[in-house]
Amino acid sequence: MQRLNVLIVEDQASDAELMVAELRRGGFDPDWRRVDTEAEYVRLLDETAGPPADIVLSDFNLPQFTGLRALQLLRQRDPDTPFILISGTVGEDVAVEVMKEGATDYLLKDRLTRLSLSVGHALDQKELRSAKRRAEEEARRLARVIEESPTIVVITDTDELITYVNPQFTRATGYAPDEVVGTPARNLADPPDPREQDAQRAALRAGGTWRGELKVRRKDGSFYWELASVSAMRGPDGENTHYVKVAEDISDRKRAEEHAERRLAQLQALRDIDMAISGSLDARVTLSIFVDKVTTHLRADAADVLLLNPRSQLLEYMTGRGFRTTALQHTRLRLGSGYAGQAALERRIIAVPDLREAKGDLDKSPLLPEEDFVSYFAAPLIAKGQVQGVLEVFTRRRLDPDQEWMDFLATLAGQAGIAIDSTTSYNNLQRANAELILAYDTTLEGWSRALDLRDKETEGHTQRVTELTLRLARVMGMSDDALVHVRRGALLHDMGKMGIPDGILLKPGQLTEEEWVVMRRHPVYAYQMLLPITYLRPALAIPYSHHEKWDGTGYPRSLKGEDIPLEARVFAVIDVWDALTSDRPYRMAWPKDKAQAFIREQSGKHFDPAVVDAFLRLGL
Repeated sequence: MQRLNVLIVEDQASDAELMVAELRRGGFDPDWRRVDTEAEYVRLLDETAGPPADIVLSDFNLPQFTGLRALQLLRQRDPDTPFILISGTVGEDVAVEVMKEGATDYLLKDRLTRLSLSVGHALDQKELRSAKRRAEEEARRLARVIEESPTIVVITDTDELITYVNPQFTRATGYAPDEVVGTPARNLADPPDPREQDAQRAALRAGGTWRGELKVRRKDGSFYWELASVSAMRGPDGENTHYVKVAEDISDRKRAEEHAERRLAQLQALRDIDMAISGSLDARVTLSIFVDKVTTHLRADAADVLLLNPRSQLLEYMTGRGFRTTALQHTRLRLGSGYAGQAALERRIIAVPDLREAKGDLDKSPLLPEEDFVSYFAAPLIAKGQVQGVLEVFTRRRLDPDQEWMDFLATLAGQAGIAIDSTTSYNNLQRANAELILAYDTTLEGWSRALDLRDKETEGHTQRVTELTLRLARVMGMSDDALVHVRRGALLHDMGKMGIPDGILLKPGQLTEEEWVVMRRHPVYAYQMLLPITYLRPALAIPYSHHEKWDGTGYPRSLKGEDIPLEARVFAVIDVWDALTSDRPYRMAWPKDKAQAFIREQSGKHFDPAVVDAFLRLGL
């Protein structure tokens, strides 16, 4: 539960307790105090060094003063603490007056079920205001830093026309800002190097950074060399908007690099903050109520909700209201595709005031013209930092909304995101598990490649035998669950060779009997290395037993017949097949018919006869 320091201005203790109970129901853990006189209220405000509470909840009609007076007294001392007026009866004129005085919201006492929603919204708005102030203060500070910086800063647009130079540029070149702003940046380089310029443009178009030495012409005709770092700055849509060059004399190269990287990192961080500011409410509402709120309070003619399918990563139609046709009920959009996909991918509201002037994926629906929609808005539904879907809003008249309308759209979108979060949590967990398994398997593939690279004679061997083992295992009727462990075991079949000394493993000639004793230990080494890894234990059969033979003459345990795990019996055939049909330094690859004959001849000796029959049916 969210801790919350609450000051309640209320003469009825029972009403205050109802407010506290409602806050607890809404997910808050309130630490609260109640006052009911102006004197006590003023004393509390004056004695508190900072804000008196996280939020103030006040009745309007009190024995000695009013909620309006309480609001005025609070705003004289603290402009930021949210203030919510709660009254049994309050007229529209009073509500307007308290909102003008700076109240965050007002509620009727018989509507206390909205209290947690209102409090959550008020706290979010306070945090947004604080974050915005911090961002603005940081922007002003960075602007001063750039103005006072001893390094040269030049900003150009994507056409490479200079839009800004700092004072250090003027001191270094002698050019005043109005002499260079609007001119091509390449005019300052002498002589221009077409190859260098092409490399720089390619790097910047890709959103990267170009670094190098530039010969720059001063106003008096002289030149100096600078070590420059030129980076692309991207807008919310991911496209480049400006290029920033930070440069210093080569004689001070180390300081220039550190300074440039630090300043550019701060500028990018500021942009990230601006893009990340968004609000969400801690409330749970049903999607049907949500769609009603959208169409009613946003003065929309129609609205729908697209949910993000966590498996397919497609936005799919879930519910809607106000449509004349089924134009959008079969919507399935990829992230980044269409307006809704763009809103989800970029986590920002997409506004199209006039669909008649904009061409997008909405035009692909043959029934959409019958809807006569003019304006369109798409807002991402986000909860706990995850995109849950997209809200689409339509009007049949042109709508140029003000900021209040846009803020409320964002608020409603936050509500919907929270409402559907509980239904998608399980799917999100499943996806996370799948990604973890993929990461594990990718690690195994990396281990297998490392083993192949160590033994040059068998390079590529592991990938080939893994693929063929899976094919043969399917023919043998092994389940999909078992195939997962077969694949891992095949990838790690030679894991034990990590414990074999290079002098034996990479020996070009024949091994001695003593050396063979060491070499035959590699299945045991594999068992010892992999057994402590819990999720790999079901895959141990192949690394531990793939050198066992059907007639019991194999190693390391001399297992016989069906005592040998089926996975190892399957792999043994494939392992020998790949060894025979691959070139080795000491012999050329056997023809396939010769290798097949050998496999057939070893049926019942080295190999399980049933596995051999299945292998021959593969027709390799």
